[in-house]
Amino acid sequence: ADDHTQPVGYEGWYVLSVCGGAAQPGYVATVTSPDIIGPCTLEFWYTMYGVDLDMSVYMLQQGQKTQVWHREDLNDDFWQNASVTLSPPLQEAYQLILETVKGTTHHLCSVAFDDVKLAPAPLLKCDFENTG
Repeated sequence: ADDHTQPVGYEGWYVLSVCGGAAQPGYVATVTSPDIIGPCTLEFWYTMYGVDLDMSVYMLQQGQKTQVWHREDLNDDFWQNASVTLSPPLQEAYQLILETVKGTTHHLCSVAFDDVKLAPAPLLKCDFENTG
């Protein structure tokens, strides 16, 4: 996949999990956010290519992990937008976990995400375009 925010053929930055090659069935890759406080909306772009793979977003608060978004076996190499309203049960800090899981087959696959934003700003914005 090319970067979502750049024209095709131009370089950019995004997070990619490749679940082929040495990755065994059940392989899990995660990215965890810094602490967040209060309700917000998570927006991001993602692409999933291949079969037998899952992508989920979890809210982690006080050791309790709750799934708030999920896709599986999309097999589409085009960027798609996702939006998730986050309403934590407690008014305490929580984290978001973006997770990909390789299924039981040995097919090649990849999952990528880009332009992760939390609104209302300025809590967090990760566009992966800045390297500093």
